[in-house]
Amino acid sequence: MQFYISTNDEYLDRTVKALADGAGCPAVISRFDGESGDDVCAVVGDCTERPSAEYVIVISGYTAATDEKTYLVSRPVDLEALRNVIIEVSRRGNATASVPVVWSRSERCVSKGELSVVLSPRESELFELLYRAGGAPVSRDEIGAVLGGGSSNVAVHVCYLRRRLEPLFGEGFLGCARGSYFLKL
Repeated sequence: MQFYISTNDEYLDRTVKALADGAGCPAVISRFDGESGDDVCAVVGDCTERPSAEYVIVISGYTAATDEKTYLVSRPVDLEALRNVIIEVSRRGNATASVPVVWSRSERCVSKGELSVVLSPRESELFELLYRAGGAPVSRDEIGAVLGGGSSNVAVHVCYLRRRLEPLFGEGFLGCARGSYFLKL
């Protein structure tokens, strides 16, 4: 896989290049011209569709076998999140065996291969409850009893957890069905 980097920020360009090189992917600081001898490439650059002060960079992964997948990373850039996205993009073109999700309670860290995210104490309580269920649905009332505050705040906590997990593990990783929640392990 080849990374093409042009974010209009020299420091960020060098950082993305170092992260891509560290993931074993060659990277060049240059605009993508649309012509690539590679089957797989990734383009990193500013989001021209969002000229507001949000400062978003876009990482698009292209493969011969799949459609484009775009990741948005807000500025200021969280280097751990950026690293995880680069690893995810670099792995997209490779057909690999399913990698298990690993939960470290002491570190409040969820990992899948090289991807990882550290959770807040409340997020880790919710994740652990869902993780222990092994993919089986857990009712809103049961979650509310564990987290405290009843079932009325469950949707808020699930929303926060979903925002942390889905950029790394994919949309739908934390699912919902008929008032119950589950992880797609």
